[in-house]
Amino acid sequence: TSPTELTIELCCHDKEPYMYSLAVCKYKSPAILSHQLLEPGNPWLKRLSWEASFAKAKEMMKNNEVSLHSDDENDGGGNSAPKRINFSLKDPISKLTIKTPVRGRQCRHFSCFDLDNYLHINEVVSGQRWKCAHCELFVSYQQLEYCGLTKQTLVQLKDGITSDRHMVELREDKTIELIKPARSRSERAKSRLEREKAAKNGQKYNNRGDSRGQGAKAAPIEIVEID
Repeated sequence: TSPTELTIELCCHDKEPYMYSLAVCKYKSPAILSHQLLEPGNPWLKRLSWEASFAKAKEMMKNNEVSLHSDDENDGGGNSAPKRINFSLKDPISKLTIKTPVRGRQCRHFSCFDLDNYLHINEVVSGQRWKCAHCELFVSYQQLEYCGLTKQTLVQLKDGITSDRHMVELREDKTIELIKPARSRSERAKSRLEREKAAKNGQKYNNRGDSRGQGAKAAPIEIVEID
């Protein structure tokens, strides 16, 4: 055979009818595939600008598709105005901060995962190949979308992101806040006891582990407004 031809010989002693399939695949390393996806004009990777990403987030707020993770037992359910959603800046695969934020186009969550880590973990053939790292939905590299809002948030809040503090709250007024980690059950129980103790002593409990008198002021929360 010539260098451009491939001959495959098949033989079978089974008298029953049978069928076979043949697939010829060209291997592309995760690095090469990532480079191709990030090339301008690549049709496989849908790029959402900041405005398009925020519009998608607002639609999720409207449809209540994203659960709000509350750390306050007395918040009344978390659906009060202004509307908001929480999403993570930590890659669920590597547990490190995301570098290139992507998610599946059909995914019903706003949180992203890192493109390079996703391609690397799917390099090996397995039953869990091309499954979203958040929701288990099938997402091939041709069904990804890049989130411009998440990327800008990563740039603006990079100095405050840690392994424990990676959740952010996006509000419908376009403000965004890096929120504190969720407390454990024992911490919530301790907080409840301290709040009850403070109430008996005529003090206000600020939910940060200390009690304040009636005239004390709580420290302001730093909120970033995204243009």
